Amino acid sequence: MISTLPLHPKLKQLKLSAMLNSLELRAERLSQKQLSPLEFFSLILDDEL
Repeated sequence: MISTLPLHPKLKQLKLSAMLNSLELRAERLSQKQLSPLEFFSLILDDEL
């Protein structure tokens, strides 16, 4: 499992709460489905919108 804890304060500071809530799930999906960095970034941005 990928630890996202170091990112939590930064995401809170940037007011990216939706991204914060889904980041661990998306990180797991990244490793399971072998998503490219761009696909991963697109997914977490979609979560925020």
